[in-house]
Amino acid sequence: MTKAAVCLYSADVYEEEGDLFFVGLSGKIIQAGVFMHLLPFNNLLITGYQAFFTTDALQSIAQVTLRNISDLKKKALGNKVLP
Repeated sequence: MTKAAVCLYSADVYEEEGDLFFVGLSGKIIQAGVFMHLLPFNNLLITGYQAFFTTDALQSIAQVTLRNISDLKKKALGNKVLP
């Protein structure tokens, strides 16, 4: 990033993102160290991750959650996480 080239870094989660995205922070001082270190680079784009805010994704998450609750009540857990 310091060589004036366009850089790409993609991360699914920034551990302190909950306090940075989806809320208005205009006029506030941000205290997140890594974020503040990266922010001045004009060849870096930082965006909030919103993949789970689509209608399809939310419907799918709700369906799986409700199915898991139903299965739990029946003691028939079908949605298992395998190693």
